[in-house]
Amino acid sequence: MIHPEKDIFTVEEAAAVLKLHPRTVARFIREGRMEAVKVGREWRIHSGEIRKILGDSAEDVKYSPVRTASFSDDRVDEIRASSVVDVPVRDREEARQLIRTVSAALMSKDPENGNSRCESLYDELDKRVRFLIWGGPVFMKNFFSVIDMLQKEKT
Repeated sequence: MIHPEKDIFTVEEAAAVLKLHPRTVARFIREGRMEAVKVGREWRIHSGEIRKILGDSAEDVKYSPVRTASFSDDRVDEIRASSVVDVPVRDREEARQLIRTVSAALMSKDPENGNSRCESLYDELDKRVRFLIWGGPVFMKNFFSVIDMLQKEKT
């Protein structure tokens, strides 16, 4: 949440609010997706820029664009994979529904998912939800099955 009395943020502080890596925030600044002012060697970001990235009004930010769902068991020696999956959406509400549905579907899957993780981020500028997934073959298969099913329902 953005502190109502704080107007200026460092890259690290903005990253914490946006739940992004500081390098991602720095990349947004370089790409012109976020305005910032350089003070010495560090960037300073106005709270309005953070709200603009989140697509929120001038009030405190209540919506968190990143959700994490974790699944674990005791297996250590297993095949692991990771992937970044971009799913186009029309708007913020569709993004929220997609994130909720995928998270719920993956949490209800069998224990064969193993030690797996799914993070999601809604990118309002590009109108997409980016999923970052890590896990074993069964988890990856389950994730892509859910995405495939949702995309078929959409058309």
